[in-house]
Amino acid sequence: MQRFRCTALICSTSIAMASDAQSFERCEPFSVHWDQDQVTVTFIDHGAEGQDIGDRRISTGPLRTEDGKVIGEGEAETVVVNIDDNGKARMTSEVILHLPGGAIMYKAASAPTVRTVDDTTGPVNASRATRMIIAGSGEFSGARGEVEVTRGDGTSRLDILISCD
Repeated sequence: MQRFRCTALICSTSIAMASDAQSFERCEPFSVHWDQDQVTVTFIDHGAEGQDIGDRRISTGPLRTEDGKVIGEGEAETVVVNIDDNGKARMTSEVILHLPGGAIMYKAASAPTVRTVDDTTGPVNASRATRMIIAGSGEFSGARGEVEVTRGDGTSRLDILISCD
């Protein structure tokens, strides 16, 4: 097993917070930024050298409000789950947003794409994607809904469309 670490210079993921922190307590929709230029990516290369089933990318970095205030940390674990006959990999990711009062977890899967082991462009290259919220803790216990990920010129935005039981 080969392990190495690099600092990723990726697009900036944005989370624009609701106007007050009370939105966390009420479990209402909000947005945040995940500054990808500050994300650390750890690669774990299982088995043969190069991309293979089971290889992982673990990414962590600060989450910020629209005005730049750090409000938590994002954590993503991306795993290669299939490689087709053309060498294209399908990956799946579980993402946890650690926020004041709890955490939100969502799931993402990529379309098959050719990626090198040191590719730091993140788990999903689509300019816009909707991901399902699969769990929440603390103030987000019973969370359900979606995370809309929008990427553009070096930026990304996560719109958390959430409700809780």
